[in-house]
Amino acid sequence: MKIRRASIEDAKGIAKVHIDSWQFCYKHIMEDDLLASLNLKSKVKTWESLLTKSDRPTYVAVNSKGSIEGFVILCAYRDDDLKNQNIGEIAAIYINPFILGTGVGALLFKEGLLQITNLGYSSIALWVLEKNQLGINFYKGFGFSPDGGKKIHPATGLVELRYVNSNYFYISYT
Repeated sequence: MKIRRASIEDAKGIAKVHIDSWQFCYKHIMEDDLLASLNLKSKVKTWESLLTKSDRPTYVAVNSKGSIEGFVILCAYRDDDLKNQNIGEIAAIYINPFILGTGVGALLFKEGLLQITNLGYSSIALWVLEKNQLGINFYKGFGFSPDGGKKIHPATGLVELRYVNSNYFYISYT
C-alpha cells in the first residue's frame, strides 16, 4: 500500500470510498434515506473542488492496482472555540470498508499525524460521531481522548465529540 498526496484525478476514487464507508460504518447510526441518497456524481464534484484547495491537504492510500483504498484530510482547526491555538485537525479519515482491519487505516492515520507535524501544529483535534464506536476505538488506540467538546454534525443532526492528543509528537507510531 502506498500513501501519497491526493490529486484532482483521485476525486472519483476518493468519492467512492467516502460513500462506501459512510454506508457501511454509519448504517445503524444515520438515517437509511440519507445513506441511500449519497450520489457518486455529486460527491466527485465536491471532491474535485476540495482537492483544488491548498489549505486542506489530502492523502490517499493506493493499492498495487492503483485503486484508492482510503483518504485523510488535514487542516487548521476549523471551529471558533479553539481558534488561534496552533491546532491542526484531521478533518476526515475513511477507509474502504472491505479492507477494514488490515492496517491501512493505521498507516493512513500515521501519515496524517506526520503531515500535521510537518505543517507546524503544536496539537491535534478531530471530531467523531458520538455513536461511532468503531472510530472512537480507532482514535483511542492512537492516544486520543475526548476533551468535552461537542457539536452537532450539520448534515445529519447527530452529536459529534472532539478528541484530542496534544502530546502526539511524543508517541511512537512505528
